[in-house]
Amino acid sequence: MPIVQEPRPQLLTVLTCGPMVLSLLGVTAGPAAARPPSPVAAPPAAAHRPPPWRRLTDVMWLRHSWTRSTPLRHHLAVRALRAHDVRWRSSGGCSDRDRVDCTSFEGIRWGTIATVTRLRQASGCPLTVSGGTERGHAPGPLSHRRGYKIDILPDRCTDRYITRVFRHVGERGDGAALYRSPDGVVFARESGHWDITVP
Repeated sequence: MPIVQEPRPQLLTVLTCGPMVLSLLGVTAGPAAARPPSPVAAPPAAAHRPPPWRRLTDVMWLRHSWTRSTPLRHHLAVRALRAHDVRWRSSGGCSDRDRVDCTSFEGIRWGTIATVTRLRQASGCPLTVSGGTERGHAPGPLSHRRGYKIDILPDRCTDRYITRVFRHVGERGDGAALYRSPDGVVFARESGHWDITVP
């Protein structure tokens, strides 16, 4: 009787399971062996920016514990403005709170900064802040120094939005036209800027 050798288990598995097992063993059969591996595309870089609320949450990691009257440090206020694409400038190119030619946000209230960022979102206008808590503004209980006021530069977009959306409530003693938002924010149109008071 002829002796029949049984095939090895590994070879039998290869013969019965076909290409799937060959690929698991790292063996490529047939014409596919000559084909170069297909290139793997690199993942595209993120082309979008996170929404403003998310950017602001990332910047203001303690925001949940803040109130409208919470005073901010200058650098935190700047980061919040930048998160909403609000620019700021000073005639002296500085941020010293004790110099009149600087623009400082040291001690400004969270409610004041939040009002400007909401105005930027709602209007779509390119806002530029020109005055904060630095010296040189009029004193008073709702003053710049105490963090209740902020100045923004006028332009056609901002002027049109404020005068059309908010209610005209008369004039200030110096002749500046006054507009009031539903939540009590007052916009005074001075000669070179909008003076915003956030109670």
